[in-house]
Amino acid sequence: MSINIQLKEVHTLRELRKFVAFQYSLYNGNTYWVPPLRADEIKSLRADKNPAFDFCEAAYWLAIHNGKIVGRNLNPNADVGLDLKAKYPAVAQA
Repeated sequence: MSINIQLKEVHTLRELRKFVAFQYSLYNGNTYWVPPLRADEIKSLRADKNPAFDFCEAAYWLAIHNGKIVGRNLNPNADVGLDLKAKYPAVAQA
């Protein structure tokens, strides 16, 4: 038996909201989970709102099974082929 899980990269604000919302359904009922503020979470993940994205990159992925989100992944090293020495000279000197 195989399980068909589709990985979908997050590109839109609507998809980012789904990415953030998934944790609320995943941890629903867990008395030890302290949920983050949704607005803060979205701001920290948006390149146009978070100044950290001036010098870093990230990609977000949703795992979808039968039309339902079943997982998520954050890849902070989105550009694997990035030449840090060329793009960030200060990093090369460190």
